[in-house]
Amino acid sequence: MSVIAVLLLLLPSIGFAAKVEVKPLSEKSVYPQLSAPAEVVSYKNSQLGSEVAGKVIEVARRVGESVKQGDLLLRIDPTNYRLSLKQLQAARQSLQAKIKFARYQLELAKRLGSQRNVSEELVLQRQSEVDSLKAELMQQQVAIERAETDLQRTELRAPFAGVVIKRLINEGEWADPGAPLFQLLATNAVEVMAQLHPQDVAQLSAAKMIRFSTALKNYPVELRVLLPLLDSRQRTQEVRLTFKGEPALAGSSGRLEWLDERPHLPANLLLRREGKLGLFIAQEGLAHFIALPQAQEGRAVLVTHLPADTLIVLEGRDALQEGDSLEIQ
Repeated sequence: MSVIAVLLLLLPSIGFAAKVEVKPLSEKSVYPQLSAPAEVVSYKNSQLGSEVAGKVIEVARRVGESVKQGDLLLRIDPTNYRLSLKQLQAARQSLQAKIKFARYQLELAKRLGSQRNVSEELVLQRQSEVDSLKAELMQQQVAIERAETDLQRTELRAPFAGVVIKRLINEGEWADPGAPLFQLLATNAVEVMAQLHPQDVAQLSAAKMIRFSTALKNYPVELRVLLPLLDSRQRTQEVRLTFKGEPALAGSSGRLEWLDERPHLPANLLLRREGKLGLFIAQEGLAHFIALPQAQEGRAVLVTHLPADTLIVLEGRDALQEGDSLEIQ
């Protein structure tokens, strides 16, 4: 051991106070940046198919084209559906004529019945015929509405604004109900998805500023939802965040970044005494070593258990021992 080191160790015993510089913990606290891999996903990424069968006579959009809600994507030959509708409408007219005649017969039967020229049974029969035809007309009306709907469905239209990212059929091909024909992506309906370890979830929830960072740009985001499910294999929890301003493109990869709002002490202020990592504080003119069991070499350590006005010894701490007298510079 050098002579200087020996003298430094003997200073307290011979009545000298160690000259040190101190600062409140609040002035030396740091707030580490946390991060996790993240990607931009669309919550409107739909495969669209026809609800009716038929030969495709027009495909109105190509891959990469933007569409508005309601824009035509595809048209199926409507001929058979239009003919079916006309047939049903003609049948309805026939029923309406039958009902008109049946009502006439009913009124006639009622007049004759009041004069006792026909039986009550005949009046009831005529009433039953009218009621039966009216029920049949209601069924016919339902069939017509269904046929009108099917005719409308020969035109496949965009359910929301977006970009066509797949087209799976061409003119002249046959479309079956339910088979995917287009894939439509809503470019303005995107959010950030990330998987976080449980110890990071609480810090993200408390963070005041969160951003999604790519190689080209940073995007401010805010927490939308924390899924109440823990991945059994990775032991992570999924979070979804929304963009505060301009969104990144769907499919973008980057990192979710935020600050831990809890105070930490920088790693370079830690020192070791009796095999333990910690720090010296100044209290009533004496040096006191505070061991930090959770501290690790080279990493900032959480110090929420210490008051913000705790005086941390900075300059002159390396030679200190527990109970040394201090002269604060």
